[in-house]
Amino acid sequence: MPNTAAFKKYQTTLVIAVIIGLSLLAGMFIASERLETFELSARVQVSDQKTVLNTIAETIARNGADSVTEAIIRDCPVAERLRFDLLLGQLDQQLGSTELRELEQLFSSCASFFADRKALMVARFTREIEVYEGQVNLLDTLTTSNEFDAFQVEQWQELVAYEQTQSDLFTTLVIAQKQIIDALIAGQSASSPPVVEILTGVQETREALVFARAKAAETRASLTSL
Repeated sequence: MPNTAAFKKYQTTLVIAVIIGLSLLAGMFIASERLETFELSARVQVSDQKTVLNTIAETIARNGADSVTEAIIRDCPVAERLRFDLLLGQLDQQLGSTELRELEQLFSSCASFFADRKALMVARFTREIEVYEGQVNLLDTLTTSNEFDAFQVEQWQELVAYEQTQSDLFTTLVIAQKQIIDALIAGQSASSPPVVEILTGVQETREALVFARAKAAETRASLTSL
């Protein structure tokens, strides 16, 4: 009888152990399936976000804007834009006081359009890259591979940095234009030292802009998705 009781106890223990083992295996299987589902969902989100980044990057590369930006940042009327660009291009030809005053009036509505549009597009690009980085970070925690390298997060950050530099330089050029107009209205000539100093700064800014644009193009080329 003792042996029979011990055997039954052994059987009961064995059954319990098997049940626990099967439960653990089932739990591990369910957890694995859930993890795979989470990973798949994360990859889809990253892929969709990368498509957004591609679109914005291509738009910024051609100095364009999306529909939201176009609705917020509006250019001055066509006639004013043509007149502003014409007068601006003649600043080195000793414009008369009437034309300088006209240029000053047009400046407020026309001068910063392209710089403002660029700034807003870069701001959106920055936000979308932050979203992308967060999604890749989540994916990185779900896998054993380096997803930051795979999805080129660092290159995207470099690209937006070069675009931000260009945006800042565009704004600098607008400020310089206003300084030149003010100096000419105040009676300075186009060849006067104050104006020449401003023009020297403009040339340096343009050179920096060319460099930043080239680096942005180089970085875009390194992004295999573009």
